[in-house]
Amino acid sequence: MKKIMEGDKEMNRILYWINTIKARVPNNPQFLFVGTHLDAFEDLLMDYDQFVSLIEEKTKINRDCIVGISSQTGKNVDRLIEIMEIQGLRMPMIKDVFPKMYLDLKVKIEKLSKEIQPPIMKWEAFREKGKECNIVSERELIRATNFLHTLGFCLFYEKEK
Repeated sequence: MKKIMEGDKEMNRILYWINTIKARVPNNPQFLFVGTHLDAFEDLLMDYDQFVSLIEEKTKINRDCIVGISSQTGKNVDRLIEIMEIQGLRMPMIKDVFPKMYLDLKVKIEKLSKEIQPPIMKWEAFREKGKECNIVSERELIRATNFLHTLGFCLFYEKEK
């Protein structure tokens, strides 16, 4: 946090990563900004609310998702956990129950991805792995694949009809 306040170089780095993620992740990804070394930051003249406002203004991250913490004192760690719980529960599919066969498919694909390079698979081969996990309908396989995609395990882009 202190480095951000001392110059634009650190802020430019943060903005670079935010923009890189936005360019690669569809549907306006949500960010959680965690400033560390809160104890060192408190020596600066700017107060915490001014810091949060600055980060919100520069990054366009909602102030409810900006928190400064101290690993030395533990200050605001409870707030970070609270934010993660709130934001986590807003994630798509988080409250859905998924069959074990989806995770079985993940394990099979994970094993296969270590054997083939690059770890790319045609839909037909993927469908066969799904059948090995008792995922027989196309609709269910697409749902399982979207689930794995949402978890960040694989990339899946369904062709538009």
